[in-house]
Amino acid sequence: MNKEKSVFITGGSRGIGAACVRLFASSGWKVAFTYNKERGYAEDLAGEFDRERVVALQLDLTEGYDEVSEKVRDASIYLGVDSFDSVIVNAGVSRSGIISDMSQGDINHLLIVNLRGAIHTAKAVVPAMVKKGSGSIVFMSSIWGIKGASCESVYSATKGGIIAFGKSLAQELGPSGIRVNVIAPGVIDTDMNRGYSVEEIMELTERTPLGRIGLPEEVAKTALFLSSDDASFITGQVLTVDGGIAI
Repeated sequence: MNKEKSVFITGGSRGIGAACVRLFASSGWKVAFTYNKERGYAEDLAGEFDRERVVALQLDLTEGYDEVSEKVRDASIYLGVDSFDSVIVNAGVSRSGIISDMSQGDINHLLIVNLRGAIHTAKAVVPAMVKKGSGSIVFMSSIWGIKGASCESVYSATKGGIIAFGKSLAQELGPSGIRVNVIAPGVIDTDMNRGYSVEEIMELTERTPLGRIGLPEEVAKTALFLSSDDASFITGQVLTVDGGIAI
């Protein structure tokens, strides 16, 4: 009988994160996921499953490393695991605007949540993985972290930083049996991308070879694959899930 696996997902209450929660849980994984302000969404999502196997924890990534480490510990205790088999670093925020108009508050928020939050999450989960000698970390970046995007320069910088961090960790942690990969979604049907106008969505759709925007579930399936034994010899990769827009 296969060992029951566990996953820790940040930013799991909506969008791609919620799709990951549903897919991993329905695939037999124990799931701990975090949310920031969307308590109602998080509790409803966790309530779709056995509460002994799926738990939602409030986490504000602006609070710093100790807060992240505490939630990882709480999740481990709740699910009865010493180390998570997979960690999906998904939590993120978006701000757009030309750089000269970006407030220092918005710049700091993007850097703190998207990049520092990803680093803190990895730092919190790695020691147990190293002790166990196995594990998978999947970072959620963006095609804008590869291509760059006008009026999203700071957001793109944080996502590009995640790619560099993920590739570096893959080299650092490979000898300990830990795989690290990055997903770079394209335009996905989530609340984050609903800030685009209808005209902008149409333009992005036309630029996508497959002729449509993506679904959160399509990204979640990629995260599950990279977390599974089917990807046991895959590490240090950046996998675009974008309908070909980054070609």
